[in-house]
Amino acid sequence: MATTRATKSGLLIMTMSSSLVLACGEQPGGDADEGEGETQTESVGSEESSGSSEAGSSTEDTSAGDSESSESDESESAQSSESDESESEASTGEDPPALCPEGLDGQVPSLDGLAFELVASPPEDGYAEGFEILEGPVWIDGALHVSHIAGGGPPPKARILRLEGDALVEVLATAGSNGLAVDDQGQLVAARHEDGSVSTYAIDELDAAPQVWISEYEGARFNSPNDLVISSAGVLYFTDPDWQAPSPAPQAAERAYYVLPGADAAVAFAEEVAKPNGVVLSLDEAKIYVGGTEGLFAYALAADGSVGAGGQVDSVAGGGFDGTAKDCAGNLYFAANGQVMVVTPDEQVYGSLSLANVTNLAFGGPDGTTLYATTLNQAGVYAVELGVPGFPY
Repeated sequence: MATTRATKSGLLIMTMSSSLVLACGEQPGGDADEGEGETQTESVGSEESSGSSEAGSSTEDTSAGDSESSESDESESAQSSESDESESEASTGEDPPALCPEGLDGQVPSLDGLAFELVASPPEDGYAEGFEILEGPVWIDGALHVSHIAGGGPPPKARILRLEGDALVEVLATAGSNGLAVDDQGQLVAARHEDGSVSTYAIDELDAAPQVWISEYEGARFNSPNDLVISSAGVLYFTDPDWQAPSPAPQAAERAYYVLPGADAAVAFAEEVAKPNGVVLSLDEAKIYVGGTEGLFAYALAADGSVGAGGQVDSVAGGGFDGTAKDCAGNLYFAANGQVMVVTPDEQVYGSLSLANVTNLAFGGPDGTTLYATTLNQAGVYAVELGVPGFPY
C-alpha cells in the first residue's frame, strides 16, 4: 500500500526525508501539547498546561557488463551506494517505517467502551514540591517523553521523564519545560518557562546545552512558552500564557506567536484568546487551532505559513482548552475540563473520553495507534488504544 509521511503539521508528502523520525506509526518518532487552563490549574498556581522516517526508498541499479570498463563502473556504483547508505544510517541510525497509510479520509475511532488506563506515575524521589504536573507528551526515539513540572519558582522547576515499560525515568534533570515536540531532524524541541525560550535538544545528548530557537519578543523574554507545533515547512507556532511566568510577567499580553524559517523575530497573533494554551495544525495545514480558557479559535494560514484572519469555532463549545493531538485521518483531540474531545476535520464534535485533570495528548506506541494523555495533581501517564494512527505530539 502506498504510504506518505506525516508531521504534526498535517502535511502529507509522498517522499519522506531520511532525517525525519516522526512517528505516526513506530519509533523513532515523537511529540507535546499543552495544559489545561482551568480553575483547578490556576489554583495550583502553575498549571499552564492545565493549562518518517525515511521512506528510505533508495533503489540500486547495477548492471553487469562484459568489459572491464563495465565492471569498473559497477564497482564504483556499489561503492557510491554503500557510502550513501552509510551516511543515511549515520543520520538516522536506522530506516524508520513509513507513516500514515493512505485511505484514512473520513475515518473516526470507535469510542464505545473505551477508557483511559493508568500506565505510569512520576518517580517517588522527592522531586515534587507542593504540586506536580505531567505535560508535553511526545513520542520520540522509540518512547514517550513528558515534562514533569513540580513546584518551586515562579517559574517552577521541570525535568523530562521517559516512559520505560510501566515506569517513568528521569532523562534530563533540569529542563524547565512544558510542551515538547520533535523537529524534522528528529531532535527534541521544548517550550521552556524556565528562560522563556523555545529551544532544541539533541535527543541522543540531552545533557548538552540546548540551542535556542527564539527567546524574546520586542526586547523582552516570553512569559511562559506552553505548547508548540512545527509545520512541514519548518514554521514554528507556540502559545505564551503566563501560567508559569516569572512575576511580574515579562510580556504585557498573553498571545500566540509564529516564527518563519530563517527569521530571527516572532510575529504575534491570537491576542483575543484568553490564556492561549494548546495549539495544533489541520491535516492540510490550511488552519491553525489555538485553545484557551474561553474557547477554541481557528486561523487561516497563508502559503508561507503566516497567520491570517480567524475567529472562534462556534461548533466546538466550552472552555478550559489544554493540550491537543491529531490522528492521520485529520481528527483533532482536545484536552478540556476533564474530557478528551474528538473533533472531525469539518469541526464537528464526534465524541469524548473522560479523564480527570487531563493536560495534554500524543499518539505513540509500536503502531502509532495508542493515544497517551498526561494529568496534573495526581499526575500520571494514561493510555487508550484507538486503532487509528496519529501524530507523535
